Amino acid sequence: MARKLPVSILIILAIMAAAIGLVQAEGKSPVKTQPRPVNPGEFMTEMMKLSMSDNVNQITIWVPFELWVRVGMMKTGGNRALAEEMCAAVRPYIVLFVKRKATSADGSKINVTAEQAENSTVLVGADGTEVECLKELPKDVRTIASRMKASLQKKGIMHLLVFHNANDKGEPLVNEARRGKLTVLLKPVADFPQMKATYRTPFDAAVAKKQCAKCKDEVSVKWTYCPWCGTKQAPPGQ
Repeated sequence: MARKLPVSILIILAIMAAAIGLVQAEGKSPVKTQPRPVNPGEFMTEMMKLSMSDNVNQITIWVPFELWVRVGMMKTGGNRALAEEMCAAVRPYIVLFVKRKATSADGSKINVTAEQAENSTVLVGADGTEVECLKELPKDVRTIASRMKASLQKKGIMHLLVFHNANDKGEPLVNEARRGKLTVLLKPVADFPQMKATYRTPFDAAVAKKQCAKCKDEVSVKWTYCPWCGTKQAPPGQ
């Protein structure tokens, strides 16, 4: 039986498509071509981190730039260059969706507020530096974020947070195309305990399938060594 995608993922993809369409409508001529399908299942297991207990569910979803481009290509008939141009505003940023939901002793549901989500969520760099989400967004990013936030509030599912992909020295926190990691820390707030989510890059869904040069078994681009035969693997792109 085919695995069904979480409703939250499907809603996020629909909202992304609408937001990208808004950018296209404001700055680009309509593209009259057949949309290219995107397979969100390829990204799902890597972009979503989940922590569950008896009464608390916490989720983080990192939307990598490559997925923005893939969704954009659905609107450009597969034209990647145009899709990248349409999504260029979000390239310098890390877009994160956060949901923190608890069930109290009397059975009522508790969700973090937008302010609580913003104040309790940070990215952690390789040197341990914490990066807070942006409270004020550049105009082009604000256009996209505002449309997405409005849709999310109607659905009542998640909070959208945007972070600059850089530490206080201006160095990138993570490069999606290289081996590395991004750590998201949800700090304790109200009825919610701390959650730490670690993402490894690059996403396998964002690059071509790779085989070990020696044993020919499929390997993740994240791996430095083949787990099957121990052969050292070349960095992504090589």
